[in-house]
Amino acid sequence: MIFLITVLMIVFAAIMLIESWYLLSHRKTGIFGQAATERSFRHCSIWGWLLLIWGIVSLIAAFFSDHIGLVATVLVIGCLADMAMALATSSLVFKKH
Repeated sequence: MIFLITVLMIVFAAIMLIESWYLLSHRKTGIFGQAATERSFRHCSIWGWLLLIWGIVSLIAAFFSDHIGLVATVLVIGCLADMAMALATSSLVFKKH
């Protein structure tokens, strides 16, 4: 059971790291095919670094999978951060006219 938790935490960390890589690599080119603006540059920088840090924390927590409280806390905070990033990104993509 501990092995499965470790594997799932590594997958979760990989998802966070891939999302952070995407945001950080698209700071100057824009996200989702849209032109880059100062607002999108700020958005990609802040969320990219936040998800990168949390991806590293998740990867470290994967090797402490016997501490279920730590794993649960990292997962909950990571999911909330990812959800907040998605909501913030939707405000960049779907502009009010």
